[in-house]
Amino acid sequence: MTSGDIKSLYDYVTGGVWDINSTTFAAYCRRTFLPIGAVAEEMIIFDDRGKETTGWSLNEAGKKYAKPIARFCLKKANEYEISFYEIFGATQSPGDFRAPLNTAFVLKHLLNKGESRLIDIEDLYGISCRVVSPTFQRLKKAGLVEGESVLNEEPWQIYEWADEKRNPNEVVKSVNHEKRLTRNIAEIVYKSKIVDTNDIIEKLKGYGYKKADKRGIHAILSYLTKQGFLKTGTEFIGKKKHSSYKLTYKGKEFARDVIGRIENALKDGNELKYMCMK
Repeated sequence: MTSGDIKSLYDYVTGGVWDINSTTFAAYCRRTFLPIGAVAEEMIIFDDRGKETTGWSLNEAGKKYAKPIARFCLKKANEYEISFYEIFGATQSPGDFRAPLNTAFVLKHLLNKGESRLIDIEDLYGISCRVVSPTFQRLKKAGLVEGESVLNEEPWQIYEWADEKRNPNEVVKSVNHEKRLTRNIAEIVYKSKIVDTNDIIEKLKGYGYKKADKRGIHAILSYLTKQGFLKTGTEFIGKKKHSSYKLTYKGKEFARDVIGRIENALKDGNELKYMCMK
């Protein structure tokens, strides 16, 4: 099939709800399905005008596994009323570990172990913090995991109040003539104990700041750190504080009902037969 053929079939099945360019389908095949071994690329075929173009077809793995599992996932996405893309991320994500695979690792691990630290998952699967941290953020947003998020940014973008004996009222100088903003940021970190820059930007809305100047905020945080009011993430990450997560009830159900059954299907278990029957 050409990408145009795929688009025509898609429009027929969906009733043309979304108008998607045929090149998008070619990109899906080339960048998503081809790398994971679900489709084969046929370099020379002819379209309805007799013009040479690239064609696509399901290979054996695509027919056996990808098609029934895709149908199963569409059904489950409807049941859970959630986009699987929001949970699993992009298949064409960079690196040795693709985002959907990371998500499956994390859900299975938490189902088996209960509560777990992010650093433990890093060590177990050899996945760097930079790669696995966004996975937890997606799962938390979807309501599948809960827990304390300490390391959702680079270490130097996370801040902790340095000295309990000091308080924000001692901040007498300002950065860039922003005395009120400097004091407000100090108060946010003081009250939050541990906070990242994204949290600070969000909490500033409660102080009446509609739009955040990230550069200005970073300058103030740097100033407060140099003055000894704050400690950056590099001073405490790796010691006693780590992100810790566990599955919610919905997360446990999802891990068993979706991840567990897909894993069984990929091992030629009974779930594959069930999916093919639907």
